[in-house]
Amino acid sequence: MTTQQMNYFLTLAKFSNYTKASNELGISVSTLSRQILAMEEELNVQLFQRDNKNVSLTRCGHYMHQELQRIYCQYQTMAENVRNIYQGYNGALSIGILDDITLNGKLQEGFERFKRKHSDITLSLERGSYRGLIDGLVNGKYDCIISFLFALGEYDFLKYKIIEKITEGIIISSKNPLSKYDYFDLYEFRNQTFILLDNTENSYIANEPLAAFKKYNIHPKILYAPNLDAALLMVEAGMGIAFSYGKSVGSYNPSMKFLPIRENERMTFSPKLVLAWDEKNDNAALQAWSETF
Repeated sequence: MTTQQMNYFLTLAKFSNYTKASNELGISVSTLSRQILAMEEELNVQLFQRDNKNVSLTRCGHYMHQELQRIYCQYQTMAENVRNIYQGYNGALSIGILDDITLNGKLQEGFERFKRKHSDITLSLERGSYRGLIDGLVNGKYDCIISFLFALGEYDFLKYKIIEKITEGIIISSKNPLSKYDYFDLYEFRNQTFILLDNTENSYIANEPLAAFKKYNIHPKILYAPNLDAALLMVEAGMGIAFSYGKSVGSYNPSMKFLPIRENERMTFSPKLVLAWDEKNDNAALQAWSETF
């Protein structure tokens, strides 16, 4: 499958009509039709349902559309970065950012300072899960990541710099009667359903709440979410509450509310937002970026 075919597929999925899609692409309807058929033959699946006027995605087509949007966007970003480097720009930097972190505050200010000082360095940003960010550092996908200190585990090859300390607490649906509280108290919320991350995503953040439950001798109902996005969606749907932090994207959603822990109380960890990178990374732009904070 070529990048040209990817573009053809995405364009046809957008317009749901061969004539409109071919006009957008500047090719004939027959050329577009042949390329789509070639993709279907290569994958041995039907991607579009066809009638006399329009087309619609099949179940396989919907899945492929979702994945190709991400892959094609990554390809375009990579190609643009390569062209920039070739044309003499100083460099490019790929940064992975934790799914649920908002850039509001020090991060946004840092990005603005960096672009003013290093306008010739191309930044590529992408969100990822706890596990996905670490894997991205290992396989070279990211030059650096923005995550929490506790998420780095015991990887000796990682260097990090603390960006800021983060207030810990919970995210709760605004429809939940307990959302009227100004602070989170674990004992007061003991009868709530707690939504925790699956152990495969990050063992530390999965296990530490269990230690807190044991410490306070409470036994709440627990639901597990595969990632941060799913956890927030479950909270928003009123399925339970989830441990979170002040820079959570969810805390800016009016359908949810962030309740901080009181200053004189602490859970089992106090999260610190960090910039982390592989100590063997020789990207010159990385040093400039790390000096921003």
